[in-house]
Amino acid sequence: MMRFGLGFIALIVVCSLTACTSSAAAPAQMKITSVQSHDVQLLTYEIFGGDAGVAEAAFEGNFIVDDSACLALVSGDQQIGVVLPKGTTIAEDKSLVVLPDASPLSAEGQVRLGGGYYSPEQLPAWESEGSCKYDEYFVVSSTA
Repeated sequence: MMRFGLGFIALIVVCSLTACTSSAAAPAQMKITSVQSHDVQLLTYEIFGGDAGVAEAAFEGNFIVDDSACLALVSGDQQIGVVLPKGTTIAEDKSLVVLPDASPLSAEGQVRLGGGYYSPEQLPAWESEGSCKYDEYFVVSSTA
C-alpha cells in the first residue's frame, strides 16, 4: 500500500517549491519613449501587462537641460538621465516640469523624487537611441 508514498511526497515537495499554480503575477513591461516638450527632450515611460513592483530609492537634486537638450538630473557633481511618467511635460517658460496628474515640480529649484536607479542595460531601448545617453537613469515613480 505504500508503493506510491515516496512519489506522492516528492510531488508535494516539488509543488511546494514551484508553487504548482500560476498565482504569481507576471512581471510588468516598460515602454520608454522620447518626446519633445517646448524644445526639451524628455524620456517618458508607461507600464503595462503585469505587476510593476515598487522601486524605493530616492533622489534629491535639480533638473537640468543638458547640452543635447535632454532633461536630466544633477546632484552635486553627478549628472544622470531621468525617465518620467508618460504624459509629463515642460511648462512653456521651462520653469516647471508638469507630471501627468498636473503636479508641478520646479525645474529651477531642488526636487525630491522617489523611484529607482537603473543602468542602460536594465531599461528597454527607446526610439531615439542616440539621444539622452547616460551611464545611469532615475525612473521617477513619486514625488516626496
